[in-house]
Amino acid sequence: MAVEVLEGGRTYHVRVDGDDTNDGLGDSPERALRTIQRAVDILYSSVDFAGHDVTIQVGAGFYPDTNVTIRGPHRGGGRLIIQGDVEHPGRVVLDSGWDRESMATIWVVNGAAVYLRGLHIRATSCDPGLLATGLRATFRGIIFLIGPMEFGDAAYAQILAGNAQFTILDGYKIVGGARYHLFSSTGSNIATSGDPEKFVVIEGEPHFSHAFACAQTMSVINWRYPFHGKATGPRHLVSDGGVISRKSIGTDLKTAAGGFPGSEPGTNRSGFYDGHVGGERLLSGGAPVGPLQGALVRVDMNTDADQIVPITCPSTRYLVWGAVMLDASTCLSNAMGGLYTRPGKQGTAVVSASQRYDGLVQAGLNQAGGAKALATTPNAVLDRHKLHFSLTTPEGVPAQATILIHILPIYDD
Repeated sequence: MAVEVLEGGRTYHVRVDGDDTNDGLGDSPERALRTIQRAVDILYSSVDFAGHDVTIQVGAGFYPDTNVTIRGPHRGGGRLIIQGDVEHPGRVVLDSGWDRESMATIWVVNGAAVYLRGLHIRATSCDPGLLATGLRATFRGIIFLIGPMEFGDAAYAQILAGNAQFTILDGYKIVGGARYHLFSSTGSNIATSGDPEKFVVIEGEPHFSHAFACAQTMSVINWRYPFHGKATGPRHLVSDGGVISRKSIGTDLKTAAGGFPGSEPGTNRSGFYDGHVGGERLLSGGAPVGPLQGALVRVDMNTDADQIVPITCPSTRYLVWGAVMLDASTCLSNAMGGLYTRPGKQGTAVVSASQRYDGLVQAGLNQAGGAKALATTPNAVLDRHKLHFSLTTPEGVPAQATILIHILPIYDD
């Protein structure tokens, strides 16, 4: 199929009375498409953005059985924007279908990026094999919320990141419940802007059965927006080296005095919540120690040569809190080796030479085996901002994976 190179921005229209046999280039039943997915498919198969923005304009109405899947980057840069009614997001309602691969109303995966505004997102598909999520980003996918949104009921989570990123640049409204509102897993980051004028409105006291906000497996929720309204259920859940860092929450003491909305206390099992480690404040010389990601590096799993892992840290000394291997290019079965403070497998073994990587599966759908926690030396305090990953046994076939290291900066008085 021929690929058209755009000379300027373009808008594709989707309407409840459209038809997927149309070209989408007009806002009428005779020109508009019926589904967002058809617009995405056209763009990915036959359009080069050439640095321009392309908008999928979704008309008012209810769109059931919506499973929008966006795989990988589109051609030519620019932004892919999916837009509803920015003034009244509740007039453009998307609800999930039964696609057991995406398991989401909108799924962004494998390095794709999408910008959203003016939409009401639901995800009510629910049976023993499918608990749908509203917005789902996995495996380096990025979702930007750049304008007003609404979140209705979801079977699992309203916002979910797995080895991916959410950047929230505007306030929004929550009008329904879920197991989780925010779910960050496997080296992900969900973050808001620092705009003091932005906030989240909650209507009707929705229930979040597992936690309003969950961060696990070396993931971060970096939150700045206050909440106006109430919800029920646990406020937060932090485990397996997850991090929740909040600023500005609590400025409205009537709605956010205890952190995230909820009617039950949050739980910090084994991570960091506003500088608290497993529920206890970690101090060094009287100064608070805060969580920070130290490194996220792609490594070759089929060589025994040293590979440099730079550590980003504002302090001279730091504590290694944990390490995870994930996003393998192929299933690993043979690789073994460690992480050292000096080249040639010398110095402190932060991860020992006997660490095996078998069982780490190829990047896929957040399935079991998609990430492997590494055994790090307990209480390893280091002052070197460059570590060395070195295998004693290479995989034996071409293979790559990502190593994620979390550290705690130490500030001495």
